[in-house]
Amino acid sequence: MARLGTSSSCVRLMVRYRAFPPPSPQLLLLLLPHAQVALGAGTYASRMWFFEGNNNALLEHDCMIGRRVLFVNGREIYNETIFPDRSFEITFKIGAHVGSVSVVNVHKELAIYYTLKWKGKEVTSTIFDTSSASASKSLDGTLDVAVTTAVNRGDVTMYKIVCKDKSTGTSVSTVERRFSEFVELYQKIWSSYAGSHLQSNIPKPPDRKWKMFTNHRSASFVETRRVGLHGFLTKLLQMPRIAQNVYLLKFIEVPMGKKGQVPMFVGVGPPGEAVATAESASAATMDDATASAMEEGSTKTAVALDGEETGGEKNDEYDI
Repeated sequence: MARLGTSSSCVRLMVRYRAFPPPSPQLLLLLLPHAQVALGAGTYASRMWFFEGNNNALLEHDCMIGRRVLFVNGREIYNETIFPDRSFEITFKIGAHVGSVSVVNVHKELAIYYTLKWKGKEVTSTIFDTSSASASKSLDGTLDVAVTTAVNRGDVTMYKIVCKDKSTGTSVSTVERRFSEFVELYQKIWSSYAGSHLQSNIPKPPDRKWKMFTNHRSASFVETRRVGLHGFLTKLLQMPRIAQNVYLLKFIEVPMGKKGQVPMFVGVGPPGEAVATAESASAATMDDATASAMEEGSTKTAVALDGEETGGEKNDEYDI
């Protein structure tokens, strides 16, 4: 096997089984019949990459049940569960260029390597990117985030989150989330730091409480939980490498800048094979389009590599 590049981010098997934080005893009793499906037995990890301008990719991988999901520029382009889980590579295109995300299970090293390649070059994931200032920094210096109030909406208590720009004091976003969404955010943030020494520093939300023993509607309980959630978000913003964490930015609805182009799924297969096939197909498409244009003697319509006409409307753009 070829040596993996230095940009590959690794999750050791000793670590990956704690990709999700261990659930509380009370929660474990509830989830025990569905623990493997609900939490992937703690084998869940995710990786994020930002590359060439405004493009980004997010991979979610559960090596126990074989679930793999890939988002590119906010669009889900692949979602499959294949058991038993093996090494694989997902190939995509943005415009005329081919990219890929590979997951390689190296049994001898007891490790899984996650790699994104764009235009043939490896891209470092945000959790291991030490060269980029935007990827390495926290958010507490730029954002002021507060859980200000709690409101009962039917049978659910919603907690209001207000985000402001620290330098100007202007409002950035206001959103309401329920307690379970904070817990889900914690689990996703934990998975995105899998394999990093920083994972143990991730703050925790308040503990779950049994409704049969605690009145979740009482004013004192709601206020105590609100204060705990405020502290959780405040500490989360202080985490290194959190500034480009897609899960957090979507949770507090902070804009991620300009929109990326719409991607296209190409294929999935063993590492190395899918990319070669995609590049060959792209070259063949380009040659056929060029020959056709020459035969017709017309240059009015240029055919893009993905088969769309560049003379028409551009691909739709969207938020991540």
